[in-house]
Amino acid sequence: MEENNVIPSGELILHLNEITNDPKANVGRSVRVKGFLKEFNPATNRAILEYKDAILHMNTDIIHPFPFELGKLIECIGELNHDEQQEIILRPHIARDIDTLDMKLFEKAGQFKRQYLERLKSATATPSNSSNDNK
Repeated sequence: MEENNVIPSGELILHLNEITNDPKANVGRSVRVKGFLKEFNPATNRAILEYKDAILHMNTDIIHPFPFELGKLIECIGELNHDEQQEIILRPHIARDIDTLDMKLFEKAGQFKRQYLERLKSATATPSNSSNDNK
């Protein structure tokens, strides 16, 4: 299987403002985001996710039908790009209803996961001399 045909997994994003605070740095990333569906226009396949005062525009053209009700908490996995007005826009290829998710608990678990991954990254980046010490 060629690596070019693999859809990248969505990177963990806890808050939409992590994208909207620095949109240029996020263009081209594959992300997994959660937010409340604030608006949806089926004629243009445009939607808006909102979470904690941050909004993210979406192009839902490849999710048909887009079955989510306004106000529902949804999770989307997709790629971030610029639209015609050079605003960052998410084009999700996966979306699901997560309205029963406890977001406070999810955020806490996500913070622990990030801390663990950072410690793991630091530990693997530091060369160990313990095998040479025993000689």
